[in-house]
Amino acid sequence: MKNTGTLKVTTPTEREVVMTRVFDGPRRLVFDASTRPELFKRWFGPRGWSLAVCEIDLKVGGGWRSVFILAMLLSSSSSRI
Repeated sequence: MKNTGTLKVTTPTEREVVMTRVFDGPRRLVFDASTRPELFKRWFGPRGWSLAVCEIDLKVGGGWRSVFILAMLLSSSSSRI
């Protein structure tokens, strides 16, 4: 799978963030890489950072949580789906 576009980020509402990027790869692989934590951890985030925690629950009312690590720094984010 190859990233063929730049990341476009919009905020249509105060509580919504939409990120769009085009990938050259099978739809199933792109979907799995975006929704399965063990695959998501391989590519998401800036170079040099790693995801220590990645939780994705795609059910209505589910959530998304990640914890990034860079040397001695720690960053965390979460969201409700």
